[in-house]
Amino acid sequence: MRRDRAARAAYRFRVHAAVGAELAALLGCDAAADWHGYHEGALAIVDEVLRHTDVDCLCAEAVTRLLDAAEQRQLPLTLREDVAAPPCDEPSGTAPRAVALDPRDTFARLRPRDSWDGEALLRLDLRGDAVVEARLAFGEVVDVRVASRGEVGWSTSVDRQLGSPRVQAYLARRRISRVKSLARPAELKAELDARGLADWRAVAAGVEAALGGVVGAGPWGGVEGLFVAPRALLEASRLRRGDLPAPLALEHPVQRLADTEIEGFLCGWLDRYNPLFVDRRGHMYSVHQETGDERPWACAPTSLLEKLAVYDELAMRCESPVVVDADIAVALSGQLGAMRVAEASDEVSELFAVSGLDDPARPLLVVERCAYPRIEGAPTRALLWAGTPDALLLAARAARALAPEAVLGAAGSYSPLNVLWRAGLDPVGDLPIDE
Repeated sequence: MRRDRAARAAYRFRVHAAVGAELAALLGCDAAADWHGYHEGALAIVDEVLRHTDVDCLCAEAVTRLLDAAEQRQLPLTLREDVAAPPCDEPSGTAPRAVALDPRDTFARLRPRDSWDGEALLRLDLRGDAVVEARLAFGEVVDVRVASRGEVGWSTSVDRQLGSPRVQAYLARRRISRVKSLARPAELKAELDARGLADWRAVAAGVEAALGGVVGAGPWGGVEGLFVAPRALLEASRLRRGDLPAPLALEHPVQRLADTEIEGFLCGWLDRYNPLFVDRRGHMYSVHQETGDERPWACAPTSLLEKLAVYDELAMRCESPVVVDADIAVALSGQLGAMRVAEASDEVSELFAVSGLDDPARPLLVVERCAYPRIEGAPTRALLWAGTPDALLLAARAARALAPEAVLGAAGSYSPLNVLWRAGLDPVGDLPIDE
């Protein structure tokens, strides 16, 4: 309780190392006899838990001392973000104290410095009564967080104007912004011509113009998460394979997607396991590096971001969807009074929001129509995303009425199906409930 009260009016940091005793001595904190790892003083509170140390600085003097120690030892220091906060503006003016952190082998940093993503580091600035945390990739700021006493928000100073407000919130949540210096459609066309890939100029340049330079920032700067930059990848392919993340360690920019007849041009990745490709129609796919499963995502780069934003919100508020083995999504959404999410819908998939997608106070219920062209017999299916058991039952009963023989399957977790079983709704259709 004492720590919680202090944190409400403190600058909250986390050191990703067990250095509690060292920082407690630096900040003049005394150890608590009845709480292992906990230290308290007039300037700060230090709490070492397992492999990290939380520091609540009660004044600017404590912040300065902590930044000095972080700079001298290159401690892996970040702002602690316990809860989401509303956006806030980045303080202007010159920072009286700025520290660039680049933790090395001492704290098991995995990404080497001066690798393919260029100058990549984390910078902490003390500006007036605020601490500004910036993560850099390719020498440019990708993400900014501003901490005032008791809270951490995010800044809108980096480029996130890439779609609807939902997309902008998703980009800020996932530390993604656009580094425009990476987007060079004209250079990409010339590079493709030089490599004998002129027939890919239209679709690749379209992705480059719409999303080129979209970068997700890693915890210590550099690239992590979503990354779209076709031209940068062509340039990076000249580096040694050992310098590249796993999705980039690919020999050819154009390849067949898994075991299909579809050819795709590498333009980035969704995460370290799922490289992102665009085919000759302009449709965007990912291919899982371990399983080889390909997934069609969107018919255009703009709708890709809109879908990722919706899926991210669904993943936060729903456990997993229920799959209905029938093409009933349009009819079902009509019965439920759902509105089509136009910006996140196309030939690959359509999303229909019944409630809660734009109003977190209401129960979430979304119906999705997905195309699975390689599944024989049921190439198009419906997915039910629900944030509460009642919302799931409402959609599932309506789906059963529309398709009495359809199988209701689990997508990632059986818990939603257990909700249906307990409510007496048979997910399989042709089996008695007692079986």
